[in-house]
Amino acid sequence: MMDTEVLAAFTSVKHQLEEATDGVVIGQTTFEDFYLPLISNYIDGQSTKKGPYIIGFQGCQGIGKTILTTLIEHVLVELDFHVVRCSIDDYYSSITERLALAEQHPGNPFYQISRGMPGTHRLRELFKMLEAAREGRRLELPKFEKSLHQGSGDILDHVTVVEGRQDFIILEGWCVNIPSYNSEQFLESISRNEYVNEIFISLDPDRIYYQVVLGYLAEYQGIWEQFDNRTRMLGEDIRWIASWRVEQEERMKAVKGEGMSEGQIQGSVKPYIPFTWLYYDQEVKIKADCELVIGKDHLPRSLNIH
Repeated sequence: MMDTEVLAAFTSVKHQLEEATDGVVIGQTTFEDFYLPLISNYIDGQSTKKGPYIIGFQGCQGIGKTILTTLIEHVLVELDFHVVRCSIDDYYSSITERLALAEQHPGNPFYQISRGMPGTHRLRELFKMLEAAREGRRLELPKFEKSLHQGSGDILDHVTVVEGRQDFIILEGWCVNIPSYNSEQFLESISRNEYVNEIFISLDPDRIYYQVVLGYLAEYQGIWEQFDNRTRMLGEDIRWIASWRVEQEERMKAVKGEGMSEGQIQGSVKPYIPFTWLYYDQEVKIKADCELVIGKDHLPRSLNIH
């Protein structure tokens, strides 16, 4: 497919995209320099497959991955592809199950936050969805509403039904593609960044609670193995995550009318930082087929396609 066709598709969906993202405007130059080659890479990959091309899309909280995957979806649909875009967040366990998990790990700061850590997702349902997509079967996609229960969130009763064979499946989430780590590898990585290490020690001074997260993380590897492409959005500075997450919550509260306070957000972000750092550590750089480096303004600075 020619780049001119991809660009024409973007031009056609710009207004739809602004409505879908509550007014976010993506400039043509940004699209041409970064997002067009990314989408073209996906189309090239899909052209060699009989089944759907499954993309695992990683980015920290608030970096803009949902906006970008929404763009990608709109452009691909305009080009007559069948696309399912979903978030690993929609496979969170119910609030009852997550509260029980917190009780199962008393004192563990990584499981006293409402959601997000490995172990808080319904992996069996997610795997079944990807398996059904590979086989071209009917999909029933769940929906998790984050604004419920003062920002703790819960599963909604209804599902979205998708019929027919899909060309692309895009699964996005902050923890998508994190590989399994042993304790020694994890602690070595954390020690290489003073900011991250200080947060980690403040949360887990005896260095015991993180091992529970690593144990759950091992269970996710079978999901990551389903991906045909692993894409990563990486902020230039890991210290921006907290402010990005505050921005994200404020946007949600403006739309939904309910969400977490800034104090709750600051407290909830810290447990993610040590595990998000694994994407930044140059010594153990996690494999990615495509990597977008993002500035503090959420705009891309570079694109690397391997």
